[in-house]
Amino acid sequence: MTTPANQPADVPMPTEWLAFVQQRAAEWDGVEETWGLFAQMFRLYALDVDLEDEADALVADLDGLTNGERILILTTRYGVTLAPQPARRLVDQPVAPPAAQPRKRERENDVQQQGPPKRQRSERLAPSGADLGPGTLEVTWRRTGATIQKLNADQAMGFHQVATLSRPDGSTKKVEALYAFYQEVCDAYTEHGGKPTKMGPFEQDKTFKPPYGGESTQRSDGQIVFTDDPGWSGTTLIFAGQWLTSYTVSFRWRVVNRHTQKEWVSPTLTYTLTCPYAGGADAPIDATPRGQQTWQITFP
Repeated sequence: MTTPANQPADVPMPTEWLAFVQQRAAEWDGVEETWGLFAQMFRLYALDVDLEDEADALVADLDGLTNGERILILTTRYGVTLAPQPARRLVDQPVAPPAAQPRKRERENDVQQQGPPKRQRSERLAPSGADLGPGTLEVTWRRTGATIQKLNADQAMGFHQVATLSRPDGSTKKVEALYAFYQEVCDAYTEHGGKPTKMGPFEQDKTFKPPYGGESTQRSDGQIVFTDDPGWSGTTLIFAGQWLTSYTVSFRWRVVNRHTQKEWVSPTLTYTLTCPYAGGADAPIDATPRGQQTWQITFP
């Protein structure tokens, strides 16, 4: 249910999350100097209503903005009415929690007296990826479609690829609260008798990014999975009378640590199809063989 600050405005937010943000964010006075302390308290409030992952993701997004941008997102996207200035300072006048929640009061006292709370103080807090070790990115691929090209037939040919980002072993935090995951692509191809296309720079690949919409992206607590079929398939085929002589597609993946905003970029994976024109005769298609690659996610 994680709802980052940069979620498109036309994607509805869960009612429980929206109500929580409107209630708790209204306690911030909008002053940049108090943001850090308020963000810590905001996370603590979220613990007691099981919205910790959503709060972590929102704070991580807002931390990277200017204070004006931060206020704009809270007021326009979330409908928050901030306390008028001059507002009470959170350090001087902490919000008194309900008496039925002594653990929450203890954590708020830690914020006031000792600075930001240590994540390990609550058993409800999941260890971070840095505490447990790196996450992993595994990519598998195989060729699909025709293995023999025929000039007078409609044919599919390409690859099937699955990229799986997994949280660190032992972590109970949702992987999307730890990381933001992006897939980037560039490709080029040549046809017999046609003008070859040029390989351009890497670009964001369709919807393979937060908030991970569509059936080609799947999420669980532990993994984000991108499933892709580069090449020609479905209604986009190599049609009769066309001849593909070569196809090259390259991928790379970016993983951003939501808490530090540091970024890891994978090495590039490249797949190829080649099939020289044989005067119209059927010809075998040479392709990158199936494979698997795994990397550990380590941030600079």
